[in-house]
Amino acid sequence: MAEIRQHRDDLLAAMGSATLQSNSSAWLAQLISADALLVLSGAVLTSYVGITGLIRRMSFDRCLPIFLSFTNRWRETNHFIIIGFFLVTSLLHFIVRGNLESLAGVYTMSFLSVMSLFAVGNMILKYKRSTLPRKIYASWPHVVLGFLLVFVGLIGEIILNLAHIKFFILYFGITFLIVMLMFSRNRVLKLLIYFGGPRRWQEMLNQQYKRIEDRPMLFFTRTDDPSVLNKAILYVRENELTNFLKICHVYENENQIPAMLETNVKFLDKQYPKLCIDLLLIKGQFDPPTVKRLSEQLDIPTNFMFITCPAGNFSHHLAEMGGIRLITHS
Repeated sequence: MAEIRQHRDDLLAAMGSATLQSNSSAWLAQLISADALLVLSGAVLTSYVGITGLIRRMSFDRCLPIFLSFTNRWRETNHFIIIGFFLVTSLLHFIVRGNLESLAGVYTMSFLSVMSLFAVGNMILKYKRSTLPRKIYASWPHVVLGFLLVFVGLIGEIILNLAHIKFFILYFGITFLIVMLMFSRNRVLKLLIYFGGPRRWQEMLNQQYKRIEDRPMLFFTRTDDPSVLNKAILYVRENELTNFLKICHVYENENQIPAMLETNVKFLDKQYPKLCIDLLLIKGQFDPPTVKRLSEQLDIPTNFMFITCPAGNFSHHLAEMGGIRLITHS
């Protein structure tokens, strides 16, 4: 054990040297070290690719500042995300003073936390979106067992390395605070406007506030059921920062348009005076090309479009729809 602790940073290379026990054994240690370098380089590259996609999606969904999704003209890469991730990870390395055990502990806690959230998300989908079509099915016992095993591993890691939890909580707390501020940024802007300041500053805040609330949302409906329409409206009011909602029905023949749709939309529009509700009737098929065309014509990103949970007879996979979201049952 003492020798293992002595070579904790290059254990595989040390094992290669000890295996041959000859003057030429250095080549195996060098080969293992080079292989480890390539593997770790691939892991670092994968982390940059993964974090770029995650942060870009979160910025599109307004969970993080939108400037993070900006691309440069030369390489069309998200330079703010790449540079920011480098600075954040470098800062963590500086905070722990290069201690590999602390870095490994933070990574392990983060990884196990994400894995447990996958299981929790799966259970929520099973309960709330059981009719959602999917290619792979996992039974309740398998999901619960997987969650328990990962959760036990997470608790064990925390108990064994209690000193590392403070670094994990620090980074998690800062990230959580930023996301919560983004969800409440209209209230923050209202507060800043209330306390006043230079005229130019006030104008900039008012413009930003108006720009946020003027971004419309679009809800696809196939029914005129007022309870379904009301659920969609309540979701937008409680979770989205907008004053405009467009309710869209796509039809192939005019006789397929629900008879009470227009009447119910007008009624709901009067019930929610702070939310401008419009009705769009689009002739065509509800498919990915139609969604893309509407997104371009109305200047509404697909991630600001919503549908009810599709049934098993839905002819398209949800991933083909360009990123539209599920918000309620039909």
